[in-house]
Amino acid sequence: EAAQVAKLDTSVQSENLGSVIRSLRRRKEPDEIVLLEQCMRACEAGHATALEVVGPEATELDVYRAVQSSAVASAGRPAIVYGDFRTVNAVTPKRGGLPTGDPIGPGDLLILDYSVQLDGYRSDFTNTIAVDTPTDDQRKLFDTCVAALEAAETTLAPGVTGASVYEAASSVIKAAGYPALSHHAGHGLGLGHPEPPILVPGSDDVLLPGDVVTLEPGSYIEGVGGVRVEHNYVITTDGCRRLSNHQLRLSRD
Repeated sequence: EAAQVAKLDTSVQSENLGSVIRSLRRRKEPDEIVLLEQCMRACEAGHATALEVVGPEATELDVYRAVQSSAVASAGRPAIVYGDFRTVNAVTPKRGGLPTGDPIGPGDLLILDYSVQLDGYRSDFTNTIAVDTPTDDQRKLFDTCVAALEAAETTLAPGVTGASVYEAASSVIKAAGYPALSHHAGHGLGLGHPEPPILVPGSDDVLLPGDVVTLEPGSYIEGVGGVRVEHNYVITTDGCRRLSNHQLRLSRD
């Protein structure tokens, strides 16, 4: 018996504590889902405001300030708002990070990918907004990314691997004539950002009931610009339920 205890102790000590904690965080309890949905509602309010604010007379910082104000007002309490508030264009189709005070220019696309954090939990979803009338190529890129999101959504269910979800999204993008999805198709969400499961090629992470995940396909094409869209979901016993309900809309009109 002593030998068995010693063997158990060695096994426990060899575990990576971070991996154990990340695994324990995966299955969200009902009260955690309620809090996450509060984050979602605040994030949605910010996205709705962005559709009104984005324009050639605004700056990235103007958009950030408006989004933050709407999100906090919706939450009804202090909140952390962070993420990507950067414009892209045909010359620079991909970039992210904090907003600048530079004016938003004609032909720009604003990739608005941010989180609202309440009590340590967070939302994380994206829309891409054209500053002025989008080109036909920009519309095609946007519609392709939305279709990739929808295809990946149909795969979300317990037992599905992260690699399978990635392939569902990437295959739609490739079928439209664009390069394969160049980053993850999504990831887990909760107290950390990101959390497992990670939806990438070769991932053997398996979806579990109670996982909260993002789906965020994107494509970034020189001569056109960049697009990314994203929704958040909770995995249920027989599929998934979408938690975010913002508009995926390229045009402000």
